[in-house]
Amino acid sequence: MAKKRGISVIAITVLTIFLVSASIIALAFTMIAREQRGDTSTTQASTQNTGSSSMDPPSSYPLSLLPDPGEAPHAQTSTPDQTGTSGKTTGKNGLSGSKPNIVMNDDDGELHDGWNDSVSYTLKEERFEQHAIEEMPAYGLVISQDFDIAYPQLVNAGPHTDEINVVLRDTAMRFYNRYVANPEEELIAIVKDGVDISQLGVPEGADAMLSSNVTWAVTYNTDDFISVSFSDSYFVGSYAGEFVALRTVNANLKTGEVYQLDDVLTVTDAVAKRFMDVFYDAVAEDYDGDGKISSDEVFSVSIIGRDAWEQAIKGEGDYAERVAPTFFVDEKGRVNLGVTYWLGNERGISRGWWDATLTDKQLEGAKKDSSFWSLLGDEASNG
Repeated sequence: MAKKRGISVIAITVLTIFLVSASIIALAFTMIAREQRGDTSTTQASTQNTGSSSMDPPSSYPLSLLPDPGEAPHAQTSTPDQTGTSGKTTGKNGLSGSKPNIVMNDDDGELHDGWNDSVSYTLKEERFEQHAIEEMPAYGLVISQDFDIAYPQLVNAGPHTDEINVVLRDTAMRFYNRYVANPEEELIAIVKDGVDISQLGVPEGADAMLSSNVTWAVTYNTDDFISVSFSDSYFVGSYAGEFVALRTVNANLKTGEVYQLDDVLTVTDAVAKRFMDVFYDAVAEDYDGDGKISSDEVFSVSIIGRDAWEQAIKGEGDYAERVAPTFFVDEKGRVNLGVTYWLGNERGISRGWWDATLTDKQLEGAKKDSSFWSLLGDEASNG
């Protein structure tokens, strides 16, 4: 009888963990769906105030679904027998049979730095920091706030310097603006729902946490044009609500126009396939150590399947709201497709961002009629 009682306790424990995991996954998807609706309406209302064609998805720091509460929030950890560095799994860990219930975070580990100082203008970095534990009346909760947000500001870059600087600042500050400065009702509900499920990492004396850490890089610039990328690693409610956003600003310094992905490029089959080729090779891991990579061993792809991934990148299918493409120009004047994503099923959650350079061949039939293309210069080639 003692053995049967032990089995029963184990079964109840497993069921409890599964239900909590499922609740967190469902909450994450609800959060993202609402975030997307909010970002879409903001972009349509004022492109100049958003400067980004991406939404606000998941994190580049691997954390297990239920990490040790004493763990530092940015520790490179994941669930059983899996380690990560800069979001990439490393080493042969011999996993076989059923896959672990994991949280997989992927990113390419760095923003592309392509600043060209042979231009007529300069830039300076500004930083917003706020660290406090205080009651926020809009939430009716005591919120731990931890913000460290860096962003560039142009100096003497022409008649549109001020307005482009506003776009750069607002893009970096998007999370803070939406959750703290002017909290939106739907997002307030998300925070409250989140802490009902998990208070992992919430400091003593606080009911919930809001945190955003933003880094940036100028990836390409001339006297006429600048491309800037931002990576925002943030927490909504607790450690369980950990996400990352890859945002971009691509601005015409002469006219002040800020280009969105849909302004310059159609995500065709060839573009989506190119991204998936790069992504698949980058995140593949030989879990069982047999020297071969099966499609099931590419967790971040297998979680929905490659066909569904390609559809989502094109804005089609059931997962379109969970995959957000954007673009930037790299130091060689090449167009790169950056994709942020957040996906999950009973096996776990996969979230992160990656980018892939598009070649001239993939850009054939994808380019839209836009002044953007004339800003890259004759020497630029995506060959």
